[in-house]
Amino acid sequence: MDVKEIMTPNPEYLLGTSTLSDAAKKMRELDVGFLPIGDKATDKLLVLLLIELL
Repeated sequence: MDVKEIMTPNPEYLLGTSTLSDAAKKMRELDVGFLPIGDKATDKLLVLLLIELL
């Protein structure tokens, strides 16, 4: 099986310039516990992962 067969096309992500408030809002809207953080200049290269801390 290839990775492309199971990965999500056009995944939601945050920019490194997003605030914590932006992140919390987007995570609530999407009902997710984590979001990747990317850099538009590098075509959404994964920089790190923001995980819900409760």
